[in-house]
Amino acid sequence: MPKKIKHFKINKRKSKDKNIKLHKLNQIEKLINSSKRPLILVGNGCLLSNSIKKIKNLINKYKIPYAASWATLHCFSSKDKLNSGTFGVAASRYGNFAVQKADLIICLGLRLSSQIIGGNIKNFAPKAKKILIEIDKDEFTSQRLPKIDVKINVDVKKFLNDIKKINIQKRKPDNWISKINYLKKKYPVVSKNNLVNNKYVDPYYFFKEFYSKINKNSVVIPDASANLIWAYQTFKSDKKPEMFTAFNHSPMGYSLAASVGSFFGNKMKKTYALIGDGSVPMNVQELETIKNYNVNVVIIVINNQGYGLIKQTQETWLKSNYAGVDKKSGLSLPDNTKIADSYGVKNFTLKNNDDVKNNLKKILNMRGPVLIDVKVDPKSRVKPKIEFGKPLHDMYPYLEKNEINSIMND
Repeated sequence: MPKKIKHFKINKRKSKDKNIKLHKLNQIEKLINSSKRPLILVGNGCLLSNSIKKIKNLINKYKIPYAASWATLHCFSSKDKLNSGTFGVAASRYGNFAVQKADLIICLGLRLSSQIIGGNIKNFAPKAKKILIEIDKDEFTSQRLPKIDVKINVDVKKFLNDIKKINIQKRKPDNWISKINYLKKKYPVVSKNNLVNNKYVDPYYFFKEFYSKINKNSVVIPDASANLIWAYQTFKSDKKPEMFTAFNHSPMGYSLAASVGSFFGNKMKKTYALIGDGSVPMNVQELETIKNYNVNVVIIVINNQGYGLIKQTQETWLKSNYAGVDKKSGLSLPDNTKIADSYGVKNFTLKNNDDVKNNLKKILNMRGPVLIDVKVDPKSRVKPKIEFGKPLHDMYPYLEKNEINSIMND
């Protein structure tokens, strides 16, 4: 046995530009000051560079609206009038309208993947000049990248320090901010239609109630597929949850194992693991680990009796020719409550919206491990959502063309 374990040193990635060239800073100054509808897009690079506080200072000082990616969403207040909402293929309608109406997009540490810009790069923020601050130089050569007017290969924190050298004019609350907040009120993610369901639990209603009833400063870990999207579409920051997941990797069953890491990382915090009924079998053995260490987690199984998001895709592209997505098409899934019983984990079932209203709060406040089987309507779908190739402002369920044109041209 070695007396000392060998270790390796991680070399920090260095950006190409140690100092941002003055002509680029002047170009950015001109673009920001001449813009009438600027929008800052905040990506995971801002978290990795510990730049969130600096970004908030920038936003509040100059009154520039912003939109946060899923990775950074929990860092900002949902009630902030400068917060234009989530954006991308499966996000908020109002957030996508803000992106599409902007005349200047400033991307900070944000990977412009197809999940963010859609399937047709020409349709992404077509009216906007675009500034991209990115530490990975390879991102500038990606085939999915839309036309970028200013590219700066530098750490976000370095950029935020250097723009202090330029003269950005302070903006007063204007029509752009008013328009964003008008859209937020007109196109809420959770509508009256989601509030009444006597037979099943409506997922949008469930997450609305979930975010209002969780413990303050807890950890929320969405898993993959529809429950991941619903969790971020409906996100509210009132209880200041810390959110994290595997994002683009989307491994089914991730949240069960991740909840164990969350527990050992900080035993003082309550953890909520969100997972679909189709994902539970992928990592079901972790229930033994969770029980063995008495992990303080509430496991919330969003049970829509199959692979709901894949089913939605088959409806869109295969004329509802289902294969391997539910019982009728060959998929068999176990009873989650019986599985929980077999592992000695406390469990509960929520059958409809009334069950959620009457019982959710007390279950969420129980000390774990606890499992909740949430009986979601199998017909529930992710919406609004972009079909491949459509622009971000044309989301399903579709609005009338006249309505879209009125918003986009206003």
